[in-house]
Amino acid sequence: MIKSMSFMSNRLNNASRGFTIVELLVVIVVIGILAAITIVSFSGIQQRARDAQRKQNLSDLSKALSIYITENGNHINTGADTGDGQGWVNGGSTSILSQLQAAGFLEGSNIRDPECVNAETSGCYGYIKMTCGTGTNTRTYFMTQLKSEPAKSLPAEMNDCATKDWWGVFNRNYYVTVR
Repeated sequence: MIKSMSFMSNRLNNASRGFTIVELLVVIVVIGILAAITIVSFSGIQQRARDAQRKQNLSDLSKALSIYITENGNHINTGADTGDGQGWVNGGSTSILSQLQAAGFLEGSNIRDPECVNAETSGCYGYIKMTCGTGTNTRTYFMTQLKSEPAKSLPAEMNDCATKDWWGVFNRNYYVTVR
């Protein structure tokens, strides 16, 4: 009987012993690794979502300007920097965006880069309009920077653009053509 009592006492002591420091450290390291993977994945998803919004914004701008050109027979003559229809889409009282809104082609739209809280005052401009060529060879582009894609060299079709340096100076790597 005494022998069985000491066996029972040893068994109870071993069962209530708990976790060792090594076991706790292993669990903490595994949780840390899983958390790091989750954070990196979430950050990439957010970046791709903002880039998808940028692409949609440029598509909307392109469609609105195309309709504007069809109805008015000319390119919109405004630009936050140049005043000749080229420049930042947002910014200034005669911005390209405000002119398209005033003409009724983007009513209620507040198209701006998803990372900019207030493009008018923060100096955070994401979209540029650029017109290239002359006569029947005139082409208009909207450009932006996609954060999930690497820098790209100037597309060959933009080599004749007077403002082609905007591509490299402002790190543009994505564009749509106004049709």
